[in-house]
Order: sequence, then structure tokens, then C-alpha cells
Amino acid sequence: MAWIKLYPFRIWLAFALAVVASLVIGIVRSSGPAPGPQQPAGAQATTPPAGADAVTGQVTAAGLTLNHPGGASLSVPAGALPAGTVVAVTRGSAAPLRQLGALQPDGVSWDVAASVEPPSLPVTLVIPYDPAAVPAGARPLVTTYDELSGWWVPVKTTAVPATGKLIAELPGFSLKTWILDRLPGQAGSQSWLEYQGQARLPPRSDRPQCAGRAVPPWVRQVVVNPGTGVSACVRGDGDGFAIEAADTRPYPVTLDLDAPAARVRSTATDTTMDDLLGQLPGGVLMLPSGKSTIGYAPPPAPVGTVRGRVRRDGDTMVRWLVFEAARIAPAARTAVGTAAVACGKRALSGPALAAQRVAVLLDCLAQALQTQLRKSGFDVAGGLWRPVGAARLPAAVAQTAGALRWVRGLQAGNFAALAGELAASGGEHGTADRPTLLVRWAGAPRWARPPGVTPLFSLVSTASVPGPTGQRTSARLAGRSYPDSTGAWVACADPPATLTYHLAKKFRRLTAVAGLAEFAPPDLAVRFQLTADGRTVASHVVDHRATATIDLDVSNVDSLVISAVRTAGSCPPSPRPFGVLGEASLFS
Repeated sequence: MAWIKLYPFRIWLAFALAVVASLVIGIVRSSGPAPGPQQPAGAQATTPPAGADAVTGQVTAAGLTLNHPGGASLSVPAGALPAGTVVAVTRGSAAPLRQLGALQPDGVSWDVAASVEPPSLPVTLVIPYDPAAVPAGARPLVTTYDELSGWWVPVKTTAVPATGKLIAELPGFSLKTWILDRLPGQAGSQSWLEYQGQARLPPRSDRPQCAGRAVPPWVRQVVVNPGTGVSACVRGDGDGFAIEAADTRPYPVTLDLDAPAARVRSTATDTTMDDLLGQLPGGVLMLPSGKSTIGYAPPPAPVGTVRGRVRRDGDTMVRWLVFEAARIAPAARTAVGTAAVACGKRALSGPALAAQRVAVLLDCLAQALQTQLRKSGFDVAGGLWRPVGAARLPAAVAQTAGALRWVRGLQAGNFAALAGELAASGGEHGTADRPTLLVRWAGAPRWARPPGVTPLFSLVSTASVPGPTGQRTSARLAGRSYPDSTGAWVACADPPATLTYHLAKKFRRLTAVAGLAEFAPPDLAVRFQLTADGRTVASHVVDHRATATIDLDVSNVDSLVISAVRTAGSCPPSPRPFGVLGEASLFS
């Protein structure tokens, strides 16, 4: 008999159950109680002595009901599992409970296991809970620990406070417990998902420290209002300035800025995640861990002001869920992240209400991930909830399945409605006359371009490959900073990735420094080739150590084509272009 093993502590049970199953059934048939009104007609039930940690039973043609002395019960309907299947319910305290912290008041888990694969029909689990441990406004949820995603995800739950019972239908067997759907606090209620998300992030860093990196003398005013959700300071950053900011709330917020930043990076994420989030409309997502660097190097004008306000609304929830969906699947981040961003854009362009936006996002994500899994050959209908270890699937497939199970858990736990409630109570921190932060400057050097100079990224280009190629980027090439640059996809094989510009003989000169972005693979080498009206006018090979200066006469050029092709090294998928045309500028 094959036993489906989910957790290491159950290894001993695989052998024990095979030995005692026939004895248990014999005892049940000779002396067990008659089926009660909540049991399937003709099903056999087991009622072991008080104090036992595990109860076991064997499914018959009529099903099975297991009653644990700790107050839990499991009902398997007829036809859900083959006759002869051994089922066990074990009470304990499992290691993954630590992730739940204060969300889980009693520290008890229930391990449901079977000797065959999951049921073809839902089974019903009833577990005890303490209604007095549920704060006002919160509600209890039965949850499943999902090995693939690493999250505790809810199932549809009915609470019966009068009897202290939670009733849930399970699509599969594994570790179960109950949690609160939110934790009320002085800084506002935190959802079960936000709490777990924070637990899975790197530890909270210290508040921003800008000492030792003086504010440029042309930055005339810096105001940070405490109590509005963000702690911040301002420091020098190369030829400009940077805002170091940290979320002081226990949940994610959005920092809206009325002047676009040159770059945004977070210590709680990596550059790939930052770039994924940067593709979504809206402000800067601030996580309750780490801190963000918001760079203005260069500032957008010689004289200006940046104001920031914090909000927690539907946009914040959507942006944060996109982040978490991509974070679950690092091996499949290019595909999952791209799908999540596309779904995020759809949600943000739809209804204004938070609950509706989150519902649109989750529906879109479920469809996109399901389609992706089917393309990989994964049996979504029959296999999504099978207790298969992540090690038995290719990493990208396992993580994508985990992301889909996570999304299904959000839908089962009605997270869209909860997000609407939290957003409505979170509101906006900071007003027009009292913003979260304000930075005012005057006399910033050079950043206003001289008349007659046009950055290449500001021209409309035709790209042979879609994506963020031809767009503005800030980069360091061979140790030097180029804040006003143009990114270019690198082709890993023929045909080359190209950018085509219709200059229409309106410019006289093109200057740039060709190189590779810092995040490009260290062994990569790339050939940049420029073709003017069908004639090659420049060709340079660059890598991390060597850049190439481009200075071309384009006074009679109608069409300019720029291509970048790998000549050596690795070239993995990336959401950002490896190639950079530093400070690429056209002169009239």
C-alpha cells in the first residue's frame, strides 16, 4: 500500500497504520457507536480512547467518519476515496505554525493524511476553536499549509461560535489549523496575508540613516511629517539627491510622488522585483520590511519640488499581490511575473473599488497561471491539490503550481472583500497642506538640457522585440554613472534585437557611451552596431570592463538602426535590457 508522505514526522505512521488498520476496523465493526446524524448512512466511525494523538480508520463503500477526542472530526463521503483507504487525523504542533505567530491563538495543528491520493469529492473537517480568542471585527478561517507556495492558505469556512467549531470543506489532505483573518492594532488592522508576507520578508531594517552623506547645498528644504506612515530622510546621491524611506506601518502602503524618480530600489526585494513593480502605474510600493531608495539623480529640472503622500487602497493591494505572486515563483519569475504585471495593469484600469480591483486581479491570475501550467503538461484539474512534494516537479512548474494554489486560497478565503474593508479603513495618510514628505530645491546643476539636445529615449522607436527597450534607464557603466540613458535588448542569437529611429535628417550629431548594465551577467560581451540608411557606420564590442564611445555625424540620415547581439558569455532571460547607450543624445 503506497502512503502519501507530506511531512517528515509522519514517516513512522506509514508503517504503523499498515499494521493496525485491520485491527482498528475490526474493533469499530464489533463495538463502535452507531452512525450519528452527521455521518453518511452506513459509514463506519472510530472513537479512540481520550488522550490519543492520532485516530485512524479505513474507508468503506459508504465512506468514513473519524472523531478525535480533541474535538476534531473528519467526514469522507461515499465515493470520495476508494474502499480500503486508510485515513488518519493527528493532533500536534507543527513547525510551520511559527510563521503564523499571533494569527494562530492556540498553537494546535491537525494533520490529515491518507494512503491514496486526494479525494475525488470534498471531505468535511470540523476543528475546535475558541470564540473568545477572536477579536472584535475579525473572523476565524480554517487554513491549509501549502508546501509548494510556503503559505498557510484558507479554505471556505463556517464558524459556529455556540459550539466552538469551525467547519470546512477540503480539496485535499495536509496540515490544517485555524487563524484570524486580521489582527487589529494601533496602526490599523493587518490582514492574515500581510502578516504572513511580512514574516516571509527579510527582517525589518533600521530606520533610514542619511548621516555622513550630506544633502546637496542646492536642496533648500526637507520636511518629513511623523505619523503619516513613512520614515524618511534625504541625502546626496552622485550628481543629485536620494530619499531613503521606510514603511512604519505593519502593512504595505503606496508612496505617491508628484515628481517622477530616476530610479527606485528596495532592500526588501531584488532588482528584478523592483523592475516588475516599476511596470505598474502608480506610486512606490513600500513594504513593512527593509527600506527604499528613491533617487533623483538627476532631478527633473533645475528648480522643483517633490511631495509624497502615503495611501492604503485598492491600488496598493493590487501592487502588493502582484509582488507576492512573483515572489512565490523565483524559478518561474519571468513568466509568472510577466503574467502578474499584465493582470495588475488590467485590475488597475478597471473598477475603482478596492474589492473589485483585487477580485479582477485574482481571477486574471488564476486563469493566467492555469494556462501556463497546462502548457507545461501539468494536470491542473486532477493534480493541483495532490500531495506531491516540490522536489518531484521541475522547480518552475512546482512554483507556478504553488502560486496558483496561493491564488485559489485567496479566492476561497474571500480576500477581495477583506482587502476592500482594509483599504476603506486605511485611507490616505498625509494631505495637500501636510504631506508625508516634501523636498524643495533650486539651482540644481546642468540637469536642464541645453537647447537643441534631445535624449535618444525621448524619440519614438520601432523595436523588433517588445518590452522596455528604447526606454529611459539609469546605469553605471565601467564604474561611471549615466543617469539619462537608453536601454537596448541584447539578442542572444540571430536575428539581432533592433531599435529603428526615423531621424528624417533633423539632427546633425549622435553621441553615446555603449556598455552593459551592472545587473548583466559578468561574462557577457555584446556587439553594438549602428546602421544609417542601410550602411554600417559603427560597430563596437563591449563588456563590463570596456565601454565604447559613439560620436556620429547623422546630418543626412533618415533612418538609424541600432542592434545589440551577444558575442560571448551567458544571456539568461531578464525583464530589463542588458545593453545601455549611456547619455545617448541627438544634437539639432
